Amino acid sequence: MVAPGRPGPVLELPGSRFSSDRPFISGGERSLYELAVAGAVLGLEVELRGDINRPILEAVTSAAGAGPSVGLEPRRPDGADLIVIPETADKDLLATVALSSARRVMMLLGPPGLCGWSFEPGWTVPDLMTIPLDTIGTPWNYRQLEESGLTLWTHTHGIAEAGHRSGVEVTWIGTGTPVPFPDGIAKQFDVAVVAANRWARWSREVADRLEVASVLTVPATPSVYSLSPWLAPARILLWPSWVEGASRIAREARGVATVPIALDANPFATVDDHGPGVVLVSDLDGIVGTARQLLADPPRLAALADQARTGARHQADWATYVARVGETINGLEKVPASPGSAAAGAIGDHARQRDREERKHLTERARDLERLVARLEARVFEFEGEVTSLEQSAVDHQRDFRGAHDLLRTTEARLEATQVALDEANGQVVAYRARLSARLVDRSGLGRLVRSFRSLRS
Repeated sequence: MVAPGRPGPVLELPGSRFSSDRPFISGGERSLYELAVAGAVLGLEVELRGDINRPILEAVTSAAGAGPSVGLEPRRPDGADLIVIPETADKDLLATVALSSARRVMMLLGPPGLCGWSFEPGWTVPDLMTIPLDTIGTPWNYRQLEESGLTLWTHTHGIAEAGHRSGVEVTWIGTGTPVPFPDGIAKQFDVAVVAANRWARWSREVADRLEVASVLTVPATPSVYSLSPWLAPARILLWPSWVEGASRIAREARGVATVPIALDANPFATVDDHGPGVVLVSDLDGIVGTARQLLADPPRLAALADQARTGARHQADWATYVARVGETINGLEKVPASPGSAAAGAIGDHARQRDREERKHLTERARDLERLVARLEARVFEFEGEVTSLEQSAVDHQRDFRGAHDLLRTTEARLEATQVALDEANGQVVAYRARLSARLVDRSGLGRLVRSFRSLRS
């Protein structure tokens, strides 16, 4: 059993792990948990794979007294496996299942092409509030599933009937829960609105038009298996669901005698799918008018509430559901394996082996590159050291140059001062020589002759 979650390696089933990344899971995923637990109750070896919400799974397993294996590593499927996937399976998982020798079952929790790949190029999940209903669950959609070798199961009569009209066998297995519906919760509100739901905007719009009604708004409830305890205080559930499989929330409301007023637009849900106690109308105006009528007619509302409670508990009877699951699985043993399944498995095994070899080669190349990068990083480190050394040498040389330059300027200044002093000394020497010469002349005979001559003239 493969629930939504991260894909596994190429052509391998994903592992399973308890995850807090997805506190809110769909009603369809809860149905997958119930199917896995039903298989475990039957004594089958069941693996539940994908990202698993622990509290929700434990609510089912503790009530049933058995559960699937979890905490599993990814693995390649083989011919002993019966793989059950939902219609919302991603393409990687579809490829894993298609290229295996295992028996392959798709659990249609909604009409093909609504929330799961339609096999059309460029397909994306549509807006469920606006999608034309004739574009989903078409004969072409059903045939693509059948021709891909998938056995089709569903929990909804309408989805099975649409398949039969397309000439494709779809087995209805219904639903069931081992968790009892709560009793003894008093009715305190007129209507209930589920806030964390795709139909919440329309539900709120209807509630706003019921001016005098008291409204119970059910908030987001993470990791909760059933909304029944939260819906029980309301008399009516406003449920303007446009299209889906079987409405789990509506059944949870019915189980606690809260009467759903729902749209009859969904071509993939029959009256049996809606169940006793549901009032079907054609549009939002009809929901408003019917809610007013029922609130004004307590006896009729009480009768519907009793029908809803009894009918929902009959629909969800656990022992009956487990028996249907067992009959369906036993029926598969009598059906030959899909044509070409052995060849598909061999092709898948070959592709998986080639992928392993390529991954091994790429891993070795990555290690070679890591070693090369390590060597280059070492060389870069060496170059950085050399650059740092050169930079430091340049700094030292620059410092030495500045020191030499400063010394040169100091020396030049000293030389200039010395030259000035030398010039002064030379001047003093010349003056001294002049005075000395004068004294010598004056004291010599020539000096006396000159003095005599000056005297005669005077």
